[in-house]
Amino acid sequence: MSMRILSVAIHLVLIGLVPIAQANNSAAAERQGAKLDAIEVLGQVLPEPRFAQIPVELQDGKVLAGKKSTSVALDVQPTVQDGNLRNLFARLPGVVVSELAQPGIFNLNYRGLGDPHESEFINVMENGLPIASDWFGYPTLYYFPPGGRLERIDFVRGGSGLLYGPQIGPSINLITRQPRLGSGWAGRSEHIGGSDRLYQTFNELSYGGECFAVLVDYEHRSSDGPRANADYRLDSGRVLLDFHLSERSAWQFELLQYQTSTGEPGRLSTAEFASNRDLVKTPFNRLYVDWYGLRLRNQTRLSDNWGLFAQYSHGGLDRLSRRSSAFVAPASPPGSTNIDLQEFKHNTLDLRLAGDVGNHTITSGFTLYRNDSPRARFSSANVASARNGTPVFVQDRETRYSAVFAEALLRFGHWSLTPGLRFDDLALGINESLLSPGLQRAAIQRDFARQEPLYSLGLMRDLPKQQQFYFNAASAYRPIRFDDVGNPTANLSLSNQPDPAKGRSLELGLRGSPIQGLYYDISLFRTDFDDKVEQLQISPSDIVRVNSGDARHQGAEMALEYDWRGLFGPDDHLLLFASAALLDAEIVASRDSNLVGRTPAFAPKRILRAGAAYRSFAGARYALTAHHVSAHFWRDDNRGAGSGNAAILAQVPSYTVADLNAEIPLHPQLRLLAGVNNLFDRNYFSRVRSDGVEPAPERAVYAGLRVTF
Repeated sequence: MSMRILSVAIHLVLIGLVPIAQANNSAAAERQGAKLDAIEVLGQVLPEPRFAQIPVELQDGKVLAGKKSTSVALDVQPTVQDGNLRNLFARLPGVVVSELAQPGIFNLNYRGLGDPHESEFINVMENGLPIASDWFGYPTLYYFPPGGRLERIDFVRGGSGLLYGPQIGPSINLITRQPRLGSGWAGRSEHIGGSDRLYQTFNELSYGGECFAVLVDYEHRSSDGPRANADYRLDSGRVLLDFHLSERSAWQFELLQYQTSTGEPGRLSTAEFASNRDLVKTPFNRLYVDWYGLRLRNQTRLSDNWGLFAQYSHGGLDRLSRRSSAFVAPASPPGSTNIDLQEFKHNTLDLRLAGDVGNHTITSGFTLYRNDSPRARFSSANVASARNGTPVFVQDRETRYSAVFAEALLRFGHWSLTPGLRFDDLALGINESLLSPGLQRAAIQRDFARQEPLYSLGLMRDLPKQQQFYFNAASAYRPIRFDDVGNPTANLSLSNQPDPAKGRSLELGLRGSPIQGLYYDISLFRTDFDDKVEQLQISPSDIVRVNSGDARHQGAEMALEYDWRGLFGPDDHLLLFASAALLDAEIVASRDSNLVGRTPAFAPKRILRAGAAYRSFAGARYALTAHHVSAHFWRDDNRGAGSGNAAILAQVPSYTVADLNAEIPLHPQLRLLAGVNNLFDRNYFSRVRSDGVEPAPERAVYAGLRVTF
């Protein structure tokens, strides 16, 4: 599917809106219908009445009570521009953004649980549905919704596997803006320009009738980037239709499309970064991503006490990379390049039933998931522009997954107990039809299947002065991936079949709002990450992926917010916020005895955040945020790589970065948008791979206008 198809769909919707709106207004004049209070907006998360900073106890058939969770409303700060995830996650404690200047790949991690590369250890969702390439076999993040589309973020730690899937890390649920019934017509158009010839536009149009609502949006973003071959182009669009057929049933249809083309200028050694961060070593490498999604949701109130929540998703992603060896002039360019094509087509069905039994709430349901993912590599002598070539290897891959689960919210006065169970059945299939030259093993043609039970137990106690004690214990696992069982370029032994890595997490905390405007959340945590999968050489020609060792991750996490009202006017708000994530991580067992006692890769001891966000009754919004990440290792052995001028030092140095952003009303329908990212122009990097470091974005400014109607 291309952006042209989505553009046609958007135009058809817009053309059809006028007669539909007229029909809705006419019908409304002929009858006195109910306001559909039972089902307000599909997928919308409302704050828990006790605290606005955590989600509701039960949302869309999911029990969020008894889990450490954070809910961040994004309307208190200026809209995030230029894809700055550091700004987006400014109020989420402990999330590390491994930064790139281009939007092709998104890299996150949390509490040192794995390499942030492509966010494999965090379950990132959009409105409760996974957006990874393949939820299990290739859990990488190449798509991220635009900042202008987002309304709030739910961040769930312990027990998130019972809600969304088995990942050892947390779940980040990105909740998008929804059309509002009865709102009539509304729209906005943003246009900004900035450093490195940045141009970004975000446009949204919506209509809300009595029982029908529609929203369409489109974003375009392009930039030359800070280095040669660091340019990118991004296009993203959405059509969303809400149908509220009765007081008891609501349907939603959503069509999304996302495309990027990004250059990859190459990674640098530590010495190269220090002497010339603009050095380009791969002037021809490029990544292309084409992602789409079709989603259908239904909420049905079966009775006064029971509801059904169903979601179906069909989507796909094509990922094509062109990558050749690094070189620096006057050396000659490489004579060939590899073109790697991975395609993903998934179908997901998630159905949940929730209801009250006396004072208690029971939820249960199932999830079905299938992803077909062929992969092929080609070689070409056209290093500058090839999109295909001579086949090198071809694989057919598939993921088949099903899960059943049940969870209860049992209320006993000031106490509540949340037990949950989940059973996963997962199978990966690999069928190699063309074996990579030079491999000495036979083609892999087999399935790898596992069944895993999971549990969760949450406990909460309401305390005086709007405070709450919470505790959660949960199990999780990291599923085996395609490359663990069928790496197309490795001499994997036929005995290769590692078990999934296992996780157990404990979290104990206190949160509350003891005085008006103040909110705090402090907790102690421990995660045991056992049987991590690593590569082991078992003979001169064979390797095997094995369960090699255990790690322990423990520490404390704190967040504090104070909403200072009436500072400059009766309806003004100054939100002051700060957070700290303190981590003590250690490898406690390993087949390699040299690793025992070392710190796992990408596990900084301190992540500190602080900021201030001001919003006035007139609509002005300003935000100043600061982020600090302490020095940390990028390899489990706590050593560097390479030697001489090609060396990559063992640690990612600590860095502190600040951002300043503003939205200033010029007219009731016109706002000035402006900001400075990396305010003090820090020279740093946060992303490291085995072949080098990638410079983080330098100071960048932007300015533009937003028109609303």
